[in-house]
Parts: sequence; structure tokens; C-alpha cells
Amino acid sequence: MIMIVFFALVLIVSILAKLLSLANERAEMQTEDSKIKKEYTTSEFSHYEQDRPIVDFEVAKSKAFSAPLFYIGEYIPKYTNQQDEFSQLILLFKNYSTLSPKAKKDFIDYFAEEIVSIVKKNSLKPDIVIPIPSSEAFTISDGHKDLSRRLAEMLGIEDGTNALIRIKTVRKSSTALPGERPSFEEHYRTMIVNIAFNLKGKKVLLFDDVYTKGNTARAAATRIFEAGAKDVWIMTLGKTKRWY
Repeated sequence: MIMIVFFALVLIVSILAKLLSLANERAEMQTEDSKIKKEYTTSEFSHYEQDRPIVDFEVAKSKAFSAPLFYIGEYIPKYTNQQDEFSQLILLFKNYSTLSPKAKKDFIDYFAEEIVSIVKKNSLKPDIVIPIPSSEAFTISDGHKDLSRRLAEMLGIEDGTNALIRIKTVRKSSTALPGERPSFEEHYRTMIVNIAFNLKGKKVLLFDDVYTKGNTARAAATRIFEAGAKDVWIMTLGKTKRWY
């Protein structure tokens, strides 16, 4: 009986500690957003605005959820402890900033070649490649930027880095508790299309590293369709494999 009570107390303490950690994280996110917003008004980002949508939200959303998804391979999450070599490569890409210059180049060359092969195999004819921004406000990972730049060069199309802007931080899906992953609505409300980019009639290659439930990509595609894009093809390095 004493042991049961002991373990119950340990569990309660663990839960309370996790809740406190989440509360502190949310407070830090709000503080960081306020800081970023202040910097935003006096920085190079101050011109980022969004035109009034050209396409109705419901129409854009319907198109976004019908947008084709392409990916190089299946991604096995780290928590499974069953990651294969390809999944480990994606995990390294997620930590791109820690790689050596040579490793970065090798990663970009490998993934760019794989994506270009998929584009050509499926006869896709994009006009622009747009990387999906990070969960942190006004941030796009260096890996996303470098790979988008390389794809633009190889395909002879426009580099749409900064065409899609995250204006408010959302929780990272990779660290969120089950059921707390940001929803489609959260992603939609926190992203806008940069007015400096004219997407009307454009065919867009929308890039991200991993597609899991699709909330991020579908919200981004909705914004892009609202801006008048003709087509959107979602392209990721991996699609999360269902794990039981």
C-alpha cells in the first residue's frame, strides 16, 4: 500500500512539473513574440503585409486539402527508437545548423537531386518554390532556405523564401504532447503571404521537411491559394510513418 501511494505521489509530482514546464514555455513564447513584434516594426521585416485574399477562404481551403503531396520516403519518428538510415538523415537535416559546411552541402545536393527527380518524374512545372516557415515567428530554418535556393537554381524557377511568413510563434509539433500539436486553424492564423510576392496565377512547389498530420502544409497552402496561386504541390523530405 505504501509503495502504491509512493508511486502515485511520484506520478502527481511528475505531471505537475510537466504542467509547470508547459506554462513557463507558453510565457516565454508570449514574451518572445512581444519582443519580435517590437523588432518587426523597425526592421527589414516591417514591409511584410498581406493583401486582402483574392480567393475566398473556403474555396482556398478546399483546394489546399486537395493539393497533391509528394515525398522522398517515409519518416520514422525518433521516439520509436526504430529509425532507419533515411529517417536519421532527416533528423540531421532538422539540426542543420549544427552540421559542418561540407555536410550541409552534401545534404542540400542529395535532397535537391531527389526532389528534382520527383518533380520531373511527375511532370510538375512550378514557377516558384516556397519553404514553410519555422514554428518560431519570423524565422525560416537555414536548411529550408538553402534547399529552396538550390531547388530554384536547378529548376530555373523563382526562390520564394520569405513569401510565406510566420507572424506569431506556435508550439513545435515535435515537442508537443499528444493532442497538443498546433491545429490547422493555429497555423493558418499565424502565417501570411508577403505582399512583396505576387502569387496570382503561379504554380507553387511548397516545401517542408516532414509531413505528419498535414496541418502546417494545408494551412500554408490555404494562404497561398487565397493569394491567387493556380496550383500548389506539397513537397517534403519525408512523410511520417504511422507507428503503433
